[in-house]
Amino acid sequence: MKLILTLLAIPFLLLGNDALTPADPFVPKAISMVSLDGKTVLTNDGSNYKVHPDDRSVSRKWTKYNGEVIIVYDKKKDEYRFTITNSLTGEKVRAEAMIFYDKIIN
Repeated sequence: MKLILTLLAIPFLLLGNDALTPADPFVPKAISMVSLDGKTVLTNDGSNYKVHPDDRSVSRKWTKYNGEVIIVYDKKKDEYRFTITNSLTGEKVRAEAMIFYDKIIN
């Protein structure tokens, strides 16, 4: 059990918070869903992003768009490290990855 926990911790020790970022952020992805208020964007690989409040008026227009987006990650930023660009219109929004943890119930 101790070995398993140690192996699970290695990515976090080596990568820090970068271990929690979605895979392949520079690969073009398709939008699966945008919330009606523009607050969240879900891509076809299951990555979920929370859009910056000032940019939600832009992402709100994407609710019927299911085309391609380009997602770029910027390590230098403290918050909203991702930029999501609509490939059709060129519109950009700032976003942060939403990480969900399963609750363990005894």
